Amino acid sequence: MLNATFVSEVGPLRWLTKTAVRQFYKRIVQRDHFMVLPSGERMCLPPLDRFASEAYITGADVDWESERLLFSLLGKQGVFLDIGAHIGYYALYMKRPPSCHTCGVGRRQGRRE
Repeated sequence: MLNATFVSEVGPLRWLTKTAVRQFYKRIVQRDHFMVLPSGERMCLPPLDRFASEAYITGADVDWESERLLFSLLGKQGVFLDIGAHIGYYALYMKRPPSCHTCGVGRRQGRRE
């Protein structure tokens, strides 16, 4: 059933184009669809999940930008526990890439002689 409030919040043109792409993946391709969250994490969107469709259509703004606010308040060293993660939306949204100092990215490998 069409939710007129949701369509007006997202914008009719954006809703139409995003819904068309989502339906293409669900009905024609018949496999999972992926999106990149603002945190840079790639998220799998199961074909039959309504929340996954909402996340895709809104561009990862399902809860009126509360997820963006939470991400900004979490900080680089913050810890986020997603209790009852349905499809992992918040867990992936809050995930930050490891810093260079902890994972060794960008450090020279090998010893000096």
